[in-house]
Amino acid sequence: MKTIIHKTGFTLVELLMVIAIIVVLSSILMPVLSKAQEKARRATCMNNLGQFHRASMMYAMDYNDRFPATLTALERYLEDPEVYTCRSDKWRNMAETITNITATTADQYCSYSLVTRDKSGASTASSSPSRMVLVCDKNGGEGNPTATGFGGNHNAEGGHVVRVDGAVKWVNKADWKETVLGGADLASLVGY
Repeated sequence: MKTIIHKTGFTLVELLMVIAIIVVLSSILMPVLSKAQEKARRATCMNNLGQFHRASMMYAMDYNDRFPATLTALERYLEDPEVYTCRSDKWRNMAETITNITATTADQYCSYSLVTRDKSGASTASSSPSRMVLVCDKNGGEGNPTATGFGGNHNAEGGHVVRVDGAVKWVNKADWKETVLGGADLASLVGY
């Protein structure tokens, strides 16, 4: 009498079909997940700019209504060097300490630019026009924003600005123009 042996398991064709389905599903999900990840990075960037505004206001209270001349002057109020680097910025690394961020290393460690003067040449202060930009994203690997260049940190789509009144706003690259600056002088940007 012969015994019949039934083998259990998957055939090669079934296994290849399962792998093909997984590949197709992952290719569909990857763009969705990367968009969600960029949104999370933008939220962190907005939080960083809000922290710069709060630290600048505390600085102004201590220094006769004047905002700092550099972002690193806020070290007393912002002790975490991670705040100085946008997570979407592919061109800069996080500094180990804030003292590592200087005029010569700013393009290596700092993702943001500080406005130090308005169009009339006056230093920025907490009494500056509320719509004037105080801190903004750098233009990716290009450095400080210009009248025509902005938004390189976030897939070249735009960037964030924080105004003197504390409002943090996303600005699309196509909308970047002088009116967004609210009287800020782009020639006076300091990138550290």
